[in-house]
Amino acid sequence: MRNLSFAIALFALANFGIARADEIVLHNDDRVSGELRGIAANTVSIQTAYAGLLFLRQENVAFIVTEQPFVVVMKDGQEKIVSFDESIDVSSVVQARTSNNVLSHLGTSWSKQVTFSLAGTRGNSQTQNYAINGQSRLIRPRNEHLVSLAYLREHVADETRKDTLDLKYGIRWIRGGKWFNTANVDYFRDPLKEVTWRAVIGLGGGAKLVDHSQEMFSFDVAASGVYETLENLREVSPAVRIGTDYQKWMFGGRVEAYQNNRLLWITQKSNGVLDSVNGIRLAISAQFNFDFRATVQYETEPAADVSNADFTYSFGVGVIF
Repeated sequence: MRNLSFAIALFALANFGIARADEIVLHNDDRVSGELRGIAANTVSIQTAYAGLLFLRQENVAFIVTEQPFVVVMKDGQEKIVSFDESIDVSSVVQARTSNNVLSHLGTSWSKQVTFSLAGTRGNSQTQNYAINGQSRLIRPRNEHLVSLAYLREHVADETRKDTLDLKYGIRWIRGGKWFNTANVDYFRDPLKEVTWRAVIGLGGGAKLVDHSQEMFSFDVAASGVYETLENLREVSPAVRIGTDYQKWMFGGRVEAYQNNRLLWITQKSNGVLDSVNGIRLAISAQFNFDFRATVQYETEPAADVSNADFTYSFGVGVIF
């Protein structure tokens, strides 16, 4: 038992590290020691042993000293991977995150992840399931771009039971502080639900209510136009699109929990479509992770003989590049 306890302790130290001794020095010469979590939205966050997680106004910080390197984005758009010291002007930093947070790397180039999930059975029945989920993100000091792709196909015996394609692109223009304007284009196809294709174009705005190195939560609302083909019928309808995005990183960024919700309310038909993705990623290395997700698609007025809700569970391997 003693050997087992020692092995567990050794594993924890090897994988999650020990507490760091970073220091924040304020303009009034006060000092705060602990583990720097990051900088975002004009706020510096630091984990302390005596007061938990503290949030300090960036304008009150004179300089920071850290042991661990951080990914830092400056106001001029330059990206650096550095350890903080007195030579770095904290007031010129837009965002800073730990460089070992492989699931949330910030940069001026596109960061991309693709997750592959495959499953099949043979015997009394033959099934083949394929799922591809991709995401590409570009974060700049004044704007953010996000492209996401989800493709799912389920084939049982000689029958195709699911064949969906969901492609989204969104851009945010940062207005200052937590507020932003947004534009989005969504494309969706599900021929088994008689949705030959559906495109949504919207303009709106939103806010980042939580934004630091351990947790992010934002929402947006957009006035939208829906263009869709249902069997042989083409329709153009006004709509309202509401979205929420939540991410939380744990164990030094090695574990990420995420939730993305999209509600599209087509006002002309009083028809609502909800897409919800909930998942957990576990980093294996800087390039690979395990990705478990549950997807819910719900429509208030589906096609005839089609269920309102679809639930999909997948477990796959993600590649970061």
